[in-house]
Amino acid sequence: MSASKIDQNTYKAEQTMIKDVKRGDYTALKAHYEKGININAKDNDGRTCLMWASKMGDKFIVEKLLLWGADCNLLNSDGRTALMWAAKKGHLEIVKALIKAGANVNATSVSYQTPLMFASEFTHADIVKLLISHGAKQDATDKDGFTALMKASQYGKDDKPSKATTQIFNDELQKAFSHKVYICLLFASCRLFFTK
Repeated sequence: MSASKIDQNTYKAEQTMIKDVKRGDYTALKAHYEKGININAKDNDGRTCLMWASKMGDKFIVEKLLLWGADCNLLNSDGRTALMWAAKKGHLEIVKALIKAGANVNATSVSYQTPLMFASEFTHADIVKLLISHGAKQDATDKDGFTALMKASQYGKDDKPSKATTQIFNDELQKAFSHKVYICLLFASCRLFFTK
């Protein structure tokens, strides 16, 4: 068998394995793993099995992939990690598992967004608190100059600022994290009062 034929067969098997994860088919995924298919293979958008399982909230598959050695810090074509997907979608237990596995809480996407920014923008207060407790930088800014707190106050569910998420940042401010966080909190507080 030629090298190109083997490469083509391997690619097809990897893509099938990723589709198995998207369908939540653990049995098929395990069969691919046992055949030695690369658990960190990527689809055309650079997403791995772990990214898909994290995005979809499949804790069981996430835990199995991590057990099998899936790399939790790989980036897709937009620079997003599995942790960013889990934080954006609000999958707290998956965020915990990824952090335990060594996921970088301060990883940045192509647009300089962090897991904390995704959790803040989509008002997942429990994930915001967890990320901060594991050292997520509150003063990091995305390509537009927004911090996680600014995203929480600007966007939030149904375009309403999340009081719970904003309160977490306020609590952290009282611990005297940094001057920049204080400025951002003032900005968010003003925004909350003026949007009522």
